[in-house]
Amino acid sequence: MQSQTNGIRNLIMSEYLNQIIPLPFIEDLRKSLEKQTEIAEHIMNLQNQAKYLQNQAVTVLEAAKKQVEKMIIGE
Repeated sequence: MQSQTNGIRNLIMSEYLNQIIPLPFIEDLRKSLEKQTEIAEHIMNLQNQAKYLQNQAVTVLEAAKKQVEKMIIGE
């Protein structure tokens, strides 16, 4: 679809404009959108779970620090 002269590429417009572009059926589009939604929801669930676990880790770390401080102080 292109020709090249002097290092400059030019489109052969007649070939470019006559390209056949297959379009999916509406059913395929619906399934694709459903799959994309499913993937997005799964990713959001993973992100929420990661945030929850991160918060849990912060809580556990703070408790461990307090416990170590008590051990050092001798309480």
